[in-house]
Amino acid sequence: MLAFWRYLILHRIQIVHTFDAASSVFAVPAARLAHVPVTLEGQLRYRALVPWNLRFVLPIVDRLCTGVVVNCKAVREDLERHWNVPRSKIHICYNGLAPERFHSIDRRRPPAVSGASVVIGTVTVLRPEKDLGCLIQAFAHLLKSQPDARLVVVGDGPMRQPLEEQSRNLGLASDVIFTGAQADPSTWMAAMDIYVNCSTSESSSNSLLEAMACGCLPVASDVGGAREMLTDNTGLICGALFKPGCPRMLANILQQYSSDTGNRLNLASAARRRALGDFTIERSVEGLARLYRNLLESRTNHQDTRPTETV
Repeated sequence: MLAFWRYLILHRIQIVHTFDAASSVFAVPAARLAHVPVTLEGQLRYRALVPWNLRFVLPIVDRLCTGVVVNCKAVREDLERHWNVPRSKIHICYNGLAPERFHSIDRRRPPAVSGASVVIGTVTVLRPEKDLGCLIQAFAHLLKSQPDARLVVVGDGPMRQPLEEQSRNLGLASDVIFTGAQADPSTWMAAMDIYVNCSTSESSSNSLLEAMACGCLPVASDVGGAREMLTDNTGLICGALFKPGCPRMLANILQQYSSDTGNRLNLASAARRRALGDFTIERSVEGLARLYRNLLESRTNHQDTRPTETV
């Protein structure tokens, strides 16, 4: 904290923006002591998921910082309702994706799923709150009518072994493909017809956004910012939402869109337009830069023409 305080003073830093709870608890107080004009606390997930010792300190950080940056309305409402952060202090800056990496130009299937009638998939860290057991149960129901369907789980984590065991117990060992962590998940996303996010707790899912850009039909549990991401500017849902922890409802959605190819492709195209039109890195950067400028203009002396830096 002392080293960071010295750095801020030495380089005349004008904006400090943290991106997680661990950095917020030392960087924001240091910035205030260094008289940095703008201090922003990043809150990119629900605070209930933050370790308890950091949650204890964050209300103090809330009072010290200039503003709190979140990535969806759901997190803003959670901070306002449960953590008493004034709405006027909360700023939304949506996540952005790189269109050159996530696109629908090349949708070839890897050999492991080349003969599948429909490919269901997800890309995530295999943790309990991702609730992939719900997806495996729903997929087991789908297989009764779509025996050539395949489920691809891209990622790794503490739940991988229990999920593999669940697949074996349900007789799905050859139908569920666990790829492990991948350096470039876009290759697998481009092979998926339907992308599923099953989380029981989520703020704004980058992988859901990336799958939309890759041309998948997005299906998500109705938590956090999922509804915001899947609702276009006309108010229509460009995908499907289901009640979290409800494999039967998810199975019905998978059944519907596995059978109705035309409707699936239409919704996937709408989701792709939504992702590439409203959630690019460029738009995210523009919004954040605009926030920086507005806060600086309101808090700094316009006669001070010293060069500024941002960390």
